[in-house]
Amino acid sequence: IAGGLTSPGEVDVYRFDLQAGQRVIFDTSTAAGSNLRYHLVSPTGGYVINSGDLRSDSSGIQVEENGDYQLVVFANGDATGNYDFSLRGATISTTSTALGLEMAGAIAQPGDVDTYTFSAALDRFEPGDEP
Repeated sequence: IAGGLTSPGEVDVYRFDLQAGQRVIFDTSTAAGSNLRYHLVSPTGGYVINSGDLRSDSSGIQVEENGDYQLVVFANGDATGNYDFSLRGATISTTSTALGLEMAGAIAQPGDVDTYTFSAALDRFEPGDEP
């Protein structure tokens, strides 16, 4: 999505339908103008991102509600300028493994997450016991 704020005080609002548990990445190629900001607002009005810098990508956001989210682009003070961003899905994959096994993998897209789980016995020590 490309746009611009041409007048001081102007605000652009974009809507995205997201599902609870969905992981999204805010990806931008905006390079100039430190005064362009954005909010990501949940369907119930909560700020998921409050005053994010339009020059910086997010590291991944897992949304908690179903429904229409608003991405609100605005500027500080009298600033104006052009921007470019995308809000894209990211994946979280979980693999069960065992202790001592070597794992290899690759992250396909920035913001994706690979999680590895394993089971281990819990040793208990009483006060005064030597480990």
